[in-house]
Amino acid sequence: YPHTPIWRIRQRMAQEQKPRAPAHRLSCSVGGRPSPPLGRLSGETSRWLHSLEITNCLPYLEQEISLMKNLQGIVALGHIAFENVLAIYRARNKAVPRFNFTHGEVYTLDAGLPWLVASYHPSQQNTQTGRLTVEMFDRVWQMAESRLV
Repeated sequence: YPHTPIWRIRQRMAQEQKPRAPAHRLSCSVGGRPSPPLGRLSGETSRWLHSLEITNCLPYLEQEISLMKNLQGIVALGHIAFENVLAIYRARNKAVPRFNFTHGEVYTLDAGLPWLVASYHPSQQNTQTGRLTVEMFDRVWQMAESRLV
C-alpha cells in the first residue's frame, strides 16, 4: 500500500475486529490542521495562518490532556503535534528533555508523565508518497497498545 490515501487507512482501522485501546488511557494528538485552501495561499500568508491555527488549537489539546486523569500515553500525529505535546509539559515546568522527532519512536518524558509515540502525520501527501504506509501506521498503534497497562 505505498500510496494509500488516509481515508483508506482510517477505513481499514475501523473495519478491524480487534478491540482498540480505551480512550481514557491513550490520547491521539494532531496539534492543528491546516484547512484545504491554505495550500493555495502565498507562502508568508499560508505560514501565518497555519501558525495562528496551531496557536488556537493548543488550549484544546492542553485541556484534553488535563482531563484525562488515567492518561498513560500520547500518539503524536506529525512533528507539529509532537512539539506541541512537549511544549505543554515544559510550560507546566516539567523536566522534559529535547528530543528529535523520529517516526515510530517511543519517548519517556519524565517521571509521572505519559509516554509519547511519534508518527508521521497521516496526510494525503505522506500517504500518497509512501512516506507513511499502512504497515508503518499499524506498527505505531500496535506499539502504543502494547505499552498500555
